[in-house]
Amino acid sequence: MKNIFFASLFIVCLLIMAGCEKGPDFKVYTYPAQSASAMTPGAGFAGSDVTIRGKNFGNLTQAVKVYFGGVKADTVRSCTDSVIVVKVPLNALSGNVGLQVWTTVNDSIGVFTVLPLPVLTSVVSKGSIAPNIADPGDTVLLRGSHFLTDPSKVSVDFNGTAVTNIVSLLDTLITVITPSGYSAGNVHVTFNGLKLTGSALAPALP
Repeated sequence: MKNIFFASLFIVCLLIMAGCEKGPDFKVYTYPAQSASAMTPGAGFAGSDVTIRGKNFGNLTQAVKVYFGGVKADTVRSCTDSVIVVKVPLNALSGNVGLQVWTTVNDSIGVFTVLPLPVLTSVVSKGSIAPNIADPGDTVLLRGSHFLTDPSKVSVDFNGTAVTNIVSLLDTLITVITPSGYSAGNVHVTFNGLKLTGSALAPALP
């Protein structure tokens, strides 16, 4: 009986000690509410980059979600406490841009317009001995659709040699003068960072 008494007393003491032990020390983190103040640009192509400026973004891209017209971006390129760079998703829709950082949600930090992608269909030398022959100074016609018409957002090169004389910019037609010193190769047109490759041109043999 004596042994049973001491065993019972020991168990009771263990239970009392267990009840007095301090529970797990959980830390509760409170993230400051993010605040977006600017978004640029307000229009662009799917696949282009958009920069969001503000504060309290943190530095973890995994904590950032951006939506273009309700479509979630699949690539957040970088995140600092004041700047987020995000890639416009390929299926983005024009409309409000939403931002979520951790648990703070802002359904509209601005409006983004998705521009239709330009298409380059033909590159033709005008008035030369052949459509694919262009000597320096010759006129070349670049045809397609959805071209940008802002000169600051359009550039043309002949196999890497920049065109310095763009005669006109229309939605479906760009007229340029063949640059001096270019070598035979493809003509490229770049619209606000989006580079398209056209057919090849070559100078006439001497």
